[in-house]
Amino acid sequence: LVIHSRRVVNKRMQLFFDQLEQTGKIYISRKLFPQNHMSELVASADFGLAPYRQTPDGPWTGKNILHIGHSSGKVAYYALCGLPIIARDLNVYRKVFAEYDCGRVYRNTQEIAGILQELEKNYDRHSKEARRLYIEKLNPIKGVNLFCDRVCKAIS
Repeated sequence: LVIHSRRVVNKRMQLFFDQLEQTGKIYISRKLFPQNHMSELVASADFGLAPYRQTPDGPWTGKNILHIGHSSGKVAYYALCGLPIIARDLNVYRKVFAEYDCGRVYRNTQEIAGILQELEKNYDRHSKEARRLYIEKLNPIKGVNLFCDRVCKAIS
């Protein structure tokens, strides 16, 4: 398992990461990775993990987490790269994975090993479905073009 953060983590998280790394089963990416190469990093993985969990730490981890769904950059990168996705059991991911057979949800971490085995059995299908999710729902180009067209109409 590789853990990568898009920003420098606070001391509390650093201590937590240090403990995880001592298990020998987890690698912590300690350097910030250039954003324009993020797809290369993500594409080097086999599966994507979206462990979103509501916590009272701040505005980005409170009730927003329950609604993150399609706005998750992490999940969009996984789908772009064709990674089957394992996500915490949030309503939005239950719905997405019912429509696109690209992943599974888990309620507790003990379920993840079984989910990995299940997804591995039909990896190519789940990978293709992840790409389909990206193309049909998560690719921002269509929405950005629509927005630009509306702005152009409004100012002309």
